[in-house]
Amino acid sequence: MPGIYGYVKNAKEYGSINNMSTILHHHKNFIKENNYEDNIFAASHIHLGNIKHHKGLFFRNGIYISIEGEQYDYSNSIFEDLMFNAYMENNLDYFLNKLDGYFNAIIYDSINKKVFLISDRYGMRMLYYYYKDGDFAFSGEVKGLFGLNFVDNEIDSNQIDVFMDLGYLLEDNTWHKHIKLIKPATILEFDITSKELTQRYYWKWSEINYSDMCFDEAVDRLGDLWLKSVEKRFSPNSNIGVSLSGGLDSRAIFAAINAIYPDSDGVAYTFGIPNCDDMRIAKQCVAQTKWTHREFYLTDNNWFEPRKDRIWFTDGMFNLKHMHGSEFLDEISELVKINMNGYAGDAILGGGWLDRIPLDTYPRDEFMSIFYGDYVHKCNFVDTFYDIKKIEPHLFMNRVRRFTNMGTVNSLTNIDQRKPFFDNKIVEFIYSLPDSYRQNNSLYSSMLLKFFPKFYKNIPWQNTGKTIDKKVSSSNTMKIIKKIKRIPFKLGLMQDSGYTNYIKWINEKNINHELHKILNSKNAFYSKYTNIDFEVKYLNKKFKGIRNYDEKILRATTIEIYLQKLNILKTTE
Repeated sequence: MPGIYGYVKNAKEYGSINNMSTILHHHKNFIKENNYEDNIFAASHIHLGNIKHHKGLFFRNGIYISIEGEQYDYSNSIFEDLMFNAYMENNLDYFLNKLDGYFNAIIYDSINKKVFLISDRYGMRMLYYYYKDGDFAFSGEVKGLFGLNFVDNEIDSNQIDVFMDLGYLLEDNTWHKHIKLIKPATILEFDITSKELTQRYYWKWSEINYSDMCFDEAVDRLGDLWLKSVEKRFSPNSNIGVSLSGGLDSRAIFAAINAIYPDSDGVAYTFGIPNCDDMRIAKQCVAQTKWTHREFYLTDNNWFEPRKDRIWFTDGMFNLKHMHGSEFLDEISELVKINMNGYAGDAILGGGWLDRIPLDTYPRDEFMSIFYGDYVHKCNFVDTFYDIKKIEPHLFMNRVRRFTNMGTVNSLTNIDQRKPFFDNKIVEFIYSLPDSYRQNNSLYSSMLLKFFPKFYKNIPWQNTGKTIDKKVSSSNTMKIIKKIKRIPFKLGLMQDSGYTNYIKWINEKNINHELHKILNSKNAFYSKYTNIDFEVKYLNKKFKGIRNYDEKILRATTIEIYLQKLNILKTTE
């Protein structure tokens, strides 16, 4: 989603806000608000019109404010008014510290000649900035910055290996050396006069206090908080839907909505291979309600081509393999305008990583290398932002923010998203408790069974094939058996029960030919930045042995297509 964008003027630029707008206005459904411009600063905002319903801009008493996203604490207030009042009362940090929302914002003080970029507490609304030689600019999409003739868009070749090995970039890095992602819970302040850039946190994980609440009390407390989180993000009178899978998280949202509004009749939708587990389980859930269920089918014919442009929309930082469902965004946006997203529920409530990390301790290289591999040294575990005896917060800001979150970014071109699992009170509560409460999904499952038995007692979990009241063995023997059973699926010899089948799809004649054409190193742009021949190393080896290379093949394809589209932009400027 383009969101907010702008820059501080200098002697090298001319008419650049319109150039930025042209690059960012890549969907016909976008609404562009009126430009703000004076002799030293220019900015604008492109949005979907679901949250903000007009093209007007906010400028009062010399203060320009633009916000991409929303807050959930003040239902009867205009967000820009709240931000303005907090700034004018010199109370901005305190206001943001308590605020529950999914947003980023720009404040331009034309009197004191300062620009402030603001991220939400968890930094899930992406906002990028350029700062070099005193020049400063920002954009909700990296590509918007290329509309400025003073921006140095040099590729950072060090990121090639990171993306190929991890599937995402780390910390604040992008493909470009001088373009960075704003940190979470941050106020980034640029002084136009001195050209100095400073950053401060308005909230840190260390502000969470530990609790001695017993497990049973925690189950009840979590259930209450969950219902409140969903309630303040959902209205039965709005065009809000649920992307429903066979997992626990989207179902938890769906169950809460139907507990709060039992007569609601919205739209739930599922995408995948016909008759996959996700489709089957989602149908069972919807059958308990008055809602409508829509199915969207992924096939070997419809997945690849639509995702090429999506690589550009996500600035090359999201592997096209994981763009599931983006093929149907135009259709889905005709049904719903806002999606209730089960984003990261398994990680926050389910403790999905707790079997791989020590409990209740600070992150260190030896613990984090299982996630970041050879790039663990590129991670900043000693940042004061993470001063809490929990490993997961760092994973949220990297593995989740830089990978999982890109799926949301991909969909924001068509549908706005709300993420109830990242409710401030839920996160604060969960991380006040001992990690052991969440081991083996205990706290989460107990809450779901107690509060929403209709949706969990008799309907299985796609991950295990069993209901969550049934214990699943985690012994090494069971893990080995599962791996052996997966071999035919990895070889593409059998149809999986999952919602995709990329092993088979990338071997289809037309797709395979296209992949060879894209990754041929003789003509590829990626060859300028790495000595690895992606075609030879990955594509030509994909079915040798039981190890599949589909993940790396499509990571490499993502990189090359992004570089191709970047070159097209450069040659048309």
